[in-house]
Amino acid sequence: VGSISGGLDLERLRRLQTIAVEESPHGIPLIFTLDVIHGYRTVFPLPLGLACTWDAALVKRTARVAATEAAAAGIALAWAPMLDVSRDARWGRCAESFGEDPLLGARLGVAMIEGYQQGDLTRADSVMACAKHFAGYGFAEGGRDYNVADISPYRMHNDVLPPFKAAIEAGAGAVMAGFHSLSGIPCTAHRELLRELLRERWGFDGLIVFDYTAILELVHHGIAADQKQATLLAFKAGVDIDMVSESYIRHLPGLVTEKRVSEAEIDAACRRVLAAKQKLGLFDAAYRGPDDGRRRAVTLTADHRRLAREAAAKACVLLKNNGVLPLARGKVIALIGPLADSRANMQGTWAVAAQAADSVTVLEGLREAAETVHYAKGANIVDDANIAARLNVFNETFAIDARPPQEMIAEAVDVARKADVVVACVGEAKEHSGESATRTEIGLPGSQQRLLQALHATGKPLVIVVMSGRPLALSWEDQHADAIVSAWF
Repeated sequence: VGSISGGLDLERLRRLQTIAVEESPHGIPLIFTLDVIHGYRTVFPLPLGLACTWDAALVKRTARVAATEAAAAGIALAWAPMLDVSRDARWGRCAESFGEDPLLGARLGVAMIEGYQQGDLTRADSVMACAKHFAGYGFAEGGRDYNVADISPYRMHNDVLPPFKAAIEAGAGAVMAGFHSLSGIPCTAHRELLRELLRERWGFDGLIVFDYTAILELVHHGIAADQKQATLLAFKAGVDIDMVSESYIRHLPGLVTEKRVSEAEIDAACRRVLAAKQKLGLFDAAYRGPDDGRRRAVTLTADHRRLAREAAAKACVLLKNNGVLPLARGKVIALIGPLADSRANMQGTWAVAAQAADSVTVLEGLREAAETVHYAKGANIVDDANIAARLNVFNETFAIDARPPQEMIAEAVDVARKADVVVACVGEAKEHSGESATRTEIGLPGSQQRLLQALHATGKPLVIVVMSGRPLALSWEDQHADAIVSAWF
């Protein structure tokens, strides 16, 4: 075993490292890895939201905090940044990207890498960065996750590759291949992309990694008859680390015996893994990470929370304002909407170490700042129980109210009529975006637009605050609201 994916339990990580360093024949330490996408315990805006700050220095600061907290929890390799240029908002993983522009994506990606790695991977507060998903994953047809991407050479070299080239030049320690097929060849087995371009032309000597069980999916792509053939194709393409599937450990020895893979090729891949561990200083300080005292001292500190607040404010986008904002002091505010008091949805997708209790809801914050705030939920995020079950796949972040939608809307209208201004917090659940989270219709889900229409009909000034992991289609909202703020997650 060379790496452990998804480590969070400090005691478990310490036990595993003890086995590797003190009880195995060669004493080679493990690399512990995790998806540290937009913060660790201190959560920052989604990368798509961070892109809206246009502030590379801020992104670097957020990445440094994320690295400090993650490293204290034993993590040595973060599966970030995601550098996929994305132009289709139906694709849920656009939440993890820096958006549609390759120049901005490159600049912010480099800033994140510098924040993670800090110029010295042996530092106790640094983590190795992994540029993903190489390459073209953001152009999946129809915005359907894992779908094919058919990209012309012009678009490939001008739009897709520049952020990755910049990441390699910035010293990213690892690159992750995409799940998708690129012009008919799955990236996991794409020798031209991984070995000829990345290794030989760009001179990348770091780790190339599969995505989660991607090697097994070569069978489903139809280019491998079985796991053994998939192992051969992927290894020959140049991938060093097999994440989760155990294909390498099961099949590489037999492929060597059959002389289809040489021992020299395995040595080369093994050498790159050992070199990564050496760069991280793990041979000298295998236990540098799992330290409960240091973890408590550097996690969710007051300074980190202040930075999160600064980043969240700068990530917000004022889409429209006819003069109603800023809200005047002394106004009676009707705060309406399914996301106004939804603590568990505020962190957004891929905040795996976050704890909902750390977040402050809009209702709580507004009551601190305003004199009179009246609240009504007004609508569910979605009304379909099947969709709700999918959105609550990791843990329950919302429940469907037992009341009929029209009854909830009527209550919200009553609250709105008693106020001077209406602030409506609407949008998606956190798992509406992220991996395997394609949406075919990207307006407000459920009965939320009906709620807004009813609130507009009261004649009260209407401010809409949108929380989402993707750009949403807000045509009606733009025509009728007095102000719109995109707050992301």
